[in-house]
Amino acid sequence: MDERSADYLEIGEQERAMTFGWLGERRVDQFVARSGIHPERIITNLTLHQPTVGAVQLDTIIVTNSRVLLLEVKNIHGTLELESAPARLKRTAADGVIQYFGCPYTQLTNATAVLSRRLDSHRISLPVEGALILAAKNSEPKFPKGHQAYFPSELPGLIHRANNESKLVNNEDAIAIAAYLRRLHSPFNPFPLASSRELTGLYHGSLCSLCDGHLRIGSTRKTDCRKCGASQWMPYTENLIDYFLIWGDTLTSRQCEAYLGVKGTKAKSLLRSGPFIRHLSSHRTYYTLDYSAVRLNSNGKLML
Repeated sequence: MDERSADYLEIGEQERAMTFGWLGERRVDQFVARSGIHPERIITNLTLHQPTVGAVQLDTIIVTNSRVLLLEVKNIHGTLELESAPARLKRTAADGVIQYFGCPYTQLTNATAVLSRRLDSHRISLPVEGALILAAKNSEPKFPKGHQAYFPSELPGLIHRANNESKLVNNEDAIAIAAYLRRLHSPFNPFPLASSRELTGLYHGSLCSLCDGHLRIGSTRKTDCRKCGASQWMPYTENLIDYFLIWGDTLTSRQCEAYLGVKGTKAKSLLRSGPFIRHLSSHRTYYTLDYSAVRLNSNGKLML
């Protein structure tokens, strides 16, 4: 994708926001650990799939002796205010720039309802209490009365009180309840990306391993980069993984031929030698990607 395009810049902003959110969750994890509660009673990044709602991601769940604490973590700095109609979070940065986000209390209410229904369906009588955690050190909430928020440093005290007030279950039962919730986790798979977002202006060919320039397409696998001139082998396996990550979740050998511009025997050889899973059906043989075998480094490059 052209680095100057609006789509590229938008995806970059989304990636930075996700990374910043992940860092906030890691900071919260540190303070949760300081509470001294048994690690088996802590669940992070639990994804539940609801028939009518879809995937619901829960940041942190702590099963205490009196209730289940559900933490919604926001790593947003600046002055924070709530607006209604529509419900949203307004952030004013130190330089005066204003941004809007989804209302965290709406998200927390919906997540709490989903988790409560799951517990009720298993006849677990522990109530669910949601808590908004502001992970950024320089966030300044200006919320109306009744909208409680906590900083990570307050979590040990919050967890201690929940674990010792009006005990409804003992330590062993709390661990068993956490284990049940952990088994409900359904890993979130955002791929292929084209199924959930508008991707325009993508280059379908091979990229240089050194500068991300476009590789020349020739009659042999050996080629060179149009941008830096470096000579290299055509990254066929990387291109196939890109196909599954971006365009589709299944691929036949015939489709592979057209996508890579190779002959049938080469296509079958590539599909059978890489991190791909072969499926046999009465109509055709097709392949899917073994996502567990795919690794990306910090720069988003495939590690094979």
